Amino acid sequence: MASLPPELLYEIFKLAGHEAQKSGKGLLNLTLVSHDTNNLIRSIALRFLILSISPRYAMPLKALHTVPPLCLQENVQSLWIIYALPDSDAQFALECCTNIKSLAYWSREPVASRLHIRSLIQALPHLTRLSAGVDFFIALCKESHLNRFSLSLRELAIFLIPADDDKVEIPDFSSFPNLTHFVIGTTTSVTLASSMINAILKTTRCEVIILEGFFSPQAEISDASFITDPRFFCQAPMEGFFDRWAALEESKENWEAFWYRRQEKKIIPSVIF
Repeated sequence: MASLPPELLYEIFKLAGHEAQKSGKGLLNLTLVSHDTNNLIRSIALRFLILSISPRYAMPLKALHTVPPLCLQENVQSLWIIYALPDSDAQFALECCTNIKSLAYWSREPVASRLHIRSLIQALPHLTRLSAGVDFFIALCKESHLNRFSLSLRELAIFLIPADDDKVEIPDFSSFPNLTHFVIGTTTSVTLASSMINAILKTTRCEVIILEGFFSPQAEISDASFITDPRFFCQAPMEGFFDRWAALEESKENWEAFWYRRQEKKIIPSVIF
């Protein structure tokens, strides 16, 4: 293995890391092989860090508390905080991984209790891609006034749940002047999703907006003009979204396939409503 070019070794370990992540096995176990292998493995295994209380992600969570913070800062580019991760772990991860470009934060805990986490997110200077619940994103909108985070964000995926229709306001998307790529994920929140899509098309520099999930044929939509907008695309059902969102990190080809799939398939409006 020592005779292989560094570029080839990197691609081999990168592929192994991708398979290890899907199976839940830890590529970090190989860091003891040699000093060079240690550096190579860490640059790959820590590039995309998924933190969760699920046993499947026990290795990344262990790495969070055993890898030097400087190593996390230098290597982690994408951070996912999911599945009821304790606040203390989430805060520590955001304090260490300050150079991330992509963040997924999913929690159904009360937004008011997440003030410190929101402040840490707003301090991220290079964040261009965010995935979060709609209530959490609304709180970020209210607290982001042309700071570096609001200016750097380019891509957003927000998710609605059935109860959101009656209690959630439309986010102030204008707080993020460079936000151009959107995903709205929903299963039943038809009215709210439609209002958000219209607000995005009217108040932002939107280039692409994708609706992930089903709409009810009986939905009462006050303004469905967005259906014919060339920037709009509907992907139904939402199955496989998280795998596709994760794949955005891997290559430019994946990025283009995700955001510009509407060029390959456009759902007929009458099928949506």
